Amino acid sequence: MMRAVQQLDTRDTARMLGIDEQLVKTRYLRGKRLLRTLLDVHIEGAGLHLHEFAGQRCDAMVSRILNRLAEDEPGTPGS
Repeated sequence: MMRAVQQLDTRDTARMLGIDEQLVKTRYLRGKRLLRTLLDVHIEGAGLHLHEFAGQRCDAMVSRILNRLAEDEPGTPGS
């Protein structure tokens, strides 16, 4: 928590916990790996996929954005 949330550096975290800097690094990396694994399991269990293509919804969004960009171009009607 001190490294990730409070953004303390390794040296300050080690000093505050009274442990070696290498142990802080090891615990931090293990914690991140465990959190990633738990989140992956949760996401997959919910039937979700990271960066999943949403089909028609994505197509509609892209179309709206492209139309809006075309409207905002200099020299086009309505700009």
